Amino acid sequence: MQVLLWCFFLLHAAGIKYLGKRIEAFASPETRGFLHWMIWICVFLPIIGELLSLIIWFYMRVSSLPSSNTERKEKRTSQIKQVRFDREDDRKILPATVVINGQDSELQKSYILKLFQSKMKGSYMLLKQTLRSDDPEIVHYGATMINALSDSFKREIGNIESTGEKRTLEEYQRISQLYLDYLESGLLNKSDEESVFERYKKHVEQAVSEYTNDITLLNHYAVLLYKEGMLEKAYTYYSRITEASPFHYSGYIGMIKISYEQQAWNRLRKRLTDLDKYVNVDEIPWEDYRKIQLLEGMAL
Repeated sequence: MQVLLWCFFLLHAAGIKYLGKRIEAFASPETRGFLHWMIWICVFLPIIGELLSLIIWFYMRVSSLPSSNTERKEKRTSQIKQVRFDREDDRKILPATVVINGQDSELQKSYILKLFQSKMKGSYMLLKQTLRSDDPEIVHYGATMINALSDSFKREIGNIESTGEKRTLEEYQRISQLYLDYLESGLLNKSDEESVFERYKKHVEQAVSEYTNDITLLNHYAVLLYKEGMLEKAYTYYSRITEASPFHYSGYIGMIKISYEQQAWNRLRKRLTDLDKYVNVDEIPWEDYRKIQLLEGMAL
């Protein structure tokens, strides 16, 4: 590309000089000085334009992304602090053991119901803690919710699988996420977990073969590789996500996690810098954002 630009500049300059010489032959002595000035301006005008474009591009690159992201980080931090003050009575932020081992059965039931309805990651594991309660009624209530949650996963997965082998992109995305949530729920025993993982693997591999550039499915495939211990291959797929969608957080989070586990500190620092440059912090899930803050030494 640079060679073509230089060829264009040289041809442009030669053409202008040739035309200038031709016109100069018919010009009066009084106008030749002005004509020389115009010729030199025309010769260097494309180069001046190119330099101005580079200056504007560099200014936009340097000034916009990092500074605005810093402001968003400060805003996010302020919002999180405010939530802590405004929602101290929210049952979700109470330690599960405090509620489950307490004496207020109505509060315990309310808490268990909130965990069942919550999309908060880890709520499934907290539900299992109800089985340790000294109150038989709470144990029964918690076990009922756990069974209902497991049945809910099976029902939703079964509804999608019953549509047949051919699925839409949205169906692949939905069933892949359901399988992943089920695997990470803590509801499965060892043998069931292996069975569900194999079904998850089958669906994800089939989905990626049909929709090769969808970042949601690419992320699931990277997660699959990560769970199978193929870290470098998983890293490659996370990298593909950032190339396809540089402003989406999932690829950076995956690469950061793998770099940390491999103690690849230089690579980790680079990925943290890229995340800070290109991703709006408001779009990063709170759990991942908290880990990033810890890695950056900025924990609240």
